[in-house]
Amino acid sequence: IVFNNTCSNSQFGLSSKYSNNTIIKNSTFTLSTYDGLHITYSNNNTIVNNTCTNNSNNGIYLSSSSEGCVITNNLCYNNSGGIVISSSDYVLITNNICDSNNMIGISLSSSNNSYIYHNNIINNYNNLYLENSPNSYWNNTSGEGNYWSDYTGSDTNGDGIGDTNVPHLGIDYYPFMEEFGWEKNMID
Repeated sequence: IVFNNTCSNSQFGLSSKYSNNTIIKNSTFTLSTYDGLHITYSNNNTIVNNTCTNNSNNGIYLSSSSEGCVITNNLCYNNSGGIVISSSDYVLITNNICDSNNMIGISLSSSNNSYIYHNNIINNYNNLYLENSPNSYWNNTSGEGNYWSDYTGSDTNGDGIGDTNVPHLGIDYYPFMEEFGWEKNMID
């Protein structure tokens, strides 16, 4: 367990390789020369409640056959990439905020069978980069996707989920109309 740390002004905030079943939580990774969190060849890791900001490359970078990982409740802003997944399958990305001046909000390349939903992807230069990642799902089984600041459709039935101009960016059939729209749906 990596818990309650602040890592700043380093090459990597935290670099983890061949480390399975690790929990990284409640930490801040900032001003790294490369990535805030850099995780490779590591399975079944949980990355939760972290802040990754002002890193030269990515806030959270997961790659090289890192399978079964959970990335939830993280804040990534002002990085090159907010959350970047490469060559890793069965990843759950949920309840994250990729906001303000990331070059890319969420990136998924050569990764399959992942679920990405209930995320706020806001005001990034590009909210999405997607390459060679079939069989990934941008919604949960209840038909709820993500909030995208660049979604321009409308909600014709008033349920808080966009009904026109879908799938947004060719992937999200159930984009939320407001940030944290899933929380409002839980209250209703």
